[in-house]
Amino acid sequence: MKKRKRDGGKITFLVIREANRKVIRFRLSAVLLYLIPLVGLSVACLALYLHAENLKIRLEKEQLATELRLRTAAYKQAIDLKNVTIEHLREEILDLAARSDEVRSKVRQLEQLERQIRNVADGELSSEELERLATGATSGGGQRTVSISSYVEDRDDGGMGGLLYPADPDDPEAMAAVAKSDFTELDRRITRLLDDLSIAREDLIAYLHKQRVTPSFWPTESSRVTSSFGYRKDPFTRRTAFHAGIDIAGRSGDPVYAAADGVVTEAGYDRGQGYYVTIRHEGGLKTNYFHLRKYLVKKGQRVEQGEQIGLLGSTGRSTGPHLHFEVVENGKNVDPMTYLDQGKKE
Repeated sequence: MKKRKRDGGKITFLVIREANRKVIRFRLSAVLLYLIPLVGLSVACLALYLHAENLKIRLEKEQLATELRLRTAAYKQAIDLKNVTIEHLREEILDLAARSDEVRSKVRQLEQLERQIRNVADGELSSEELERLATGATSGGGQRTVSISSYVEDRDDGGMGGLLYPADPDDPEAMAAVAKSDFTELDRRITRLLDDLSIAREDLIAYLHKQRVTPSFWPTESSRVTSSFGYRKDPFTRRTAFHAGIDIAGRSGDPVYAAADGVVTEAGYDRGQGYYVTIRHEGGLKTNYFHLRKYLVKKGQRVEQGEQIGLLGSTGRSTGPHLHFEVVENGKNVDPMTYLDQGKKE
C-alpha cells in the first residue's frame, strides 16, 4: 500500500509490504514527479514521430521499388524491342546479302554477254559458230528489237534534285528498308538490262549471220563495173541481149572472193563461162563466178564470206580480164547490185 504526504515540496512514498516485513520509505521532489509525465509524453511523441518517419521512409521505399519495377519493365520492354529489331535487321542483312549475291551473279552474266557481243561485233566467231548461235537465237520466235530509251534514267551524267531529308541514325530499320528498296530497284533494272542485252545479242548474232549468208561482200579487188544487169548490146554480136549479172573489170590474177557463206555446188569449165564456181547460200540464194583464170575450191567445200575462191581471168566467152558475177534468187537471176550496194552501206 502506498502512502503519500506533502513535506516541503517533496512527496514521501511508503511501500508497505507483507506483515512482519520492513516498510520502504522514499521521497521525491514534486517537480520531478511532474516532469515524469512530461517525459513520458515526450517519449510517446518521439515514438510517434519516429513511427511516422518510419512509415514515411517505408512508403518512399515502396514508391522507389515500384518506380524501379516500372523502369525495369520499361527497360526490359525496350531491350525486347531492340532484340526484335536486331533480329529483324539480321534477317534484312541476310536478305540483302542474298540479293547482293544475285546482283553479282547478274553482273557476271552482263560481263559475259558484253564479251560475247564484242566477239560477235569484232568478227571473232567462225561461220559455223555464228550459224549455230544464229539458229539458237532465232528458234524462239521472230525478230526482236531493243530500245535503249528506257535506260536514260540509269545514266549518272544527268541532273538530280529534291528536298533534303537527313537519315535518322536512330532508325536503322528505316535505313535497312531504304537499302532493301534500292537493292530491289537495282535488281529490277539489272534483270531488265540482262534480258534486253540477251535479246540484243541474239538479234546481233541473227543479223550478222544473215549478213554472212547474204551475197553482200564485193567479190573482187576492183569496183569498176563495165556492164550492168539487164538488157544490153552483146559485145560479140552487137545485138540486144539480156545480161544476167554484172561484169567487174580487173587485172588478170586478181583474187576473187565468195560474196557470202555457202557450199560450192559446182567448180569447173564451160566454153561460154570459162572456169567458173557456183556457191549455194541460205534462203534460196546462189552466186555464180564466171571467166576465172583459175578456181581454188572444189565441189562440196564450205566457204566463208570473203574467202578467196579463184583468180580473175578472161576464159570462155570474154573480151578481156573481168569477173562476171550473178545472183540467183529462188531460181531467178536478180540484179547483184541490190545485194552488193547493201553490203557497201553496211
